[in-house]
Amino acid sequence: MTRIFTEVFFIVLCSRFGVLLSGSEDYNPFFEDCGPNSTQNINLQSNLNELFSKLKSKAYSSDIGFATTFINGGQPNQINGLIMCYTDSSQDNCLDCIDFSLKNATQICPNSSNATFTYSWCFLRYSNENFIASLSLNQYPNPYWNQNNVSNPRTFIETVSELMNSLRLEAMSSNLLYAYGNKTDPGINQTVYGLVQCTRDLEDHPELCGLCLQTTIGNLSSALTERPSRGARFSSTSCYIRYELDYALPVLNFKPLAPAPGPSPPNMPPSSNATSRGSRTKQVAILVISALGALLFIFVACVCFWRRKQRKKIITGSQEIEISSLECAASGDCRMFVLSDLKSATYNFSEDNKLGEGGFGSVHKGELRDGKIIAVKRLAGWSKQGFLEFKNEVELLAKLKHKNLVKLLGYCLERNEKLLCYEYLPCGSLDVILFATDKKKRENLSWQTRYKIIEGISSGLQYLHIESGFKIIHRDLKPSNILLDEDMTPKIADFGLARLYQDDQTHKETSMIAGTYGYMAPEYAMHGMYSEKLDVYSFGIMLLEIVTGTKNSSFCNNQLASNLISHVWQHWSKGEVEVLKDPALEDACLKQLSRCIHIGLLCVQESPINRPNMDAVNFMLHNDSVVIPALPRVISRPHFLLSENSMSSTSNSDLTRSDQTTSSQATEASIWENSMTAMHTR
Repeated sequence: MTRIFTEVFFIVLCSRFGVLLSGSEDYNPFFEDCGPNSTQNINLQSNLNELFSKLKSKAYSSDIGFATTFINGGQPNQINGLIMCYTDSSQDNCLDCIDFSLKNATQICPNSSNATFTYSWCFLRYSNENFIASLSLNQYPNPYWNQNNVSNPRTFIETVSELMNSLRLEAMSSNLLYAYGNKTDPGINQTVYGLVQCTRDLEDHPELCGLCLQTTIGNLSSALTERPSRGARFSSTSCYIRYELDYALPVLNFKPLAPAPGPSPPNMPPSSNATSRGSRTKQVAILVISALGALLFIFVACVCFWRRKQRKKIITGSQEIEISSLECAASGDCRMFVLSDLKSATYNFSEDNKLGEGGFGSVHKGELRDGKIIAVKRLAGWSKQGFLEFKNEVELLAKLKHKNLVKLLGYCLERNEKLLCYEYLPCGSLDVILFATDKKKRENLSWQTRYKIIEGISSGLQYLHIESGFKIIHRDLKPSNILLDEDMTPKIADFGLARLYQDDQTHKETSMIAGTYGYMAPEYAMHGMYSEKLDVYSFGIMLLEIVTGTKNSSFCNNQLASNLISHVWQHWSKGEVEVLKDPALEDACLKQLSRCIHIGLLCVQESPINRPNMDAVNFMLHNDSVVIPALPRVISRPHFLLSENSMSSTSNSDLTRSDQTTSSQATEASIWENSMTAMHTR
């Protein structure tokens, strides 16, 4: 009696588990698409038999119920094939579907070398064209509908669409190109379960997977407005989506499905007793295995759900940044690259192709398949700010278009790699030439070229601050972030620290000081206050460096001057412009050179309200006849030293003395504004 009760319990348990796997929905059985009859392939039937045999053997031994192969007979005799189980099928359903689809394919589509079959649990496609690892958006006209509709569809369609789009983003970052999850519909207070999956030949092309899913989800959303079904499956030749309202979707337990089928042994007539005992033992074994399978399925589902939650977000310091926030940046000329393509372009980021290295990673030269030369910035995985910089740069540069800003071609976020792809600028960064120890190399920067670079940087900053419509503060202007093209046209680069700035704000504050010592304005380095005047200060330092050919940091241990500003002021105020000129500048016009120094000193004044805006700087640089306002005498006093040592050595008395000059500086600011008004009036 006990034994009978145990067997009945197992039968009931397994039957309930079977209902969970198969569902209670009423779906159309399958959809097939047969191509035209083939008259040229004389060996079609034998080639298909060989193809199906290979597909079955590989799919059975695969841990994901997937296989691709081909029969190479040359065109038109070559046949390519793909078979794949959907992740919501059980192992038994997967095996049965593979057997059924391969057995009946040629009966359904006789004499056709191109056919596609979509069954409830698997997908089969073969063709004499090579379709592997390529996208096909052929949508099947008959989706599989649950026969029951939602009673209140008002919010249901929106819930399904939001769920599917979030799963689409997750599937693109998954190694197996699938994702599943759920979302509660507030209108009916029920949970919607969803699953999305791409054919796994697109593993190295997640962007194609995303495009296929996006198209299929769009078709689903349109169809739901006419038929708000409680469940549906939509399929194309490259992807598959499904949602259900009545129960959670199962997921195929990934393990080798079964040993490859071999020849059957000869039939031997067994004895009746042996047959009875064997049959009963087999039944008990099936029941036990089914019960254990149910427990294993629940455990695996919990583990997969936890791992999916962990993968959904990238942890950066104390912040969690959704990868989906980058989706809006992929517009216009900015696109998402595939990691394999960038590895191939840069010879796997080889040292021979390295253009440089900075605090956030390295930059490599690369050549795409179409022959286009690019520069790939590879953000280091150990950098805590790596993803913040990555996200910031993509979102900003995708919106900006100016001849003096470096052009972002695209990005790649795949397998823990964060890559930014720019136009390649053959002359490299300004600092490499400007501060070269070889005088002949510096002579390539003639005064005419340097003035062109100064004007270009100024124009780029004016665009960022005023003309772009976003008012962007770069925060890290320095010669190494100025790149030069083949015509020595400057382009501002590295927007990882850039920030948007509101028009109605006088300044903003930050608790994290980021940038480069020597180019930071005093109010930013000491108090974290930043505005467009921070970039003006950095531009002034660069302008003085371009004229003198001397690094600001080279004065750290100089007893004659505390920094470049003091050095320039000492000589310029005495009219000793010739002393300040870079020895490599033999063709420099001293009058123009002196004018540039004057503008540079205006930009590096200690108080931000005394510094000109970039439109005023640009106006002065492009109009030699305009009289430049006199410098306030306050600059003659050595001020804040922009070096690492100064950050710890500046005393409170220095800050107090700076505050005491506010009144006089305000007066000087008023004089400056009046002077600028007069300049523009002229």
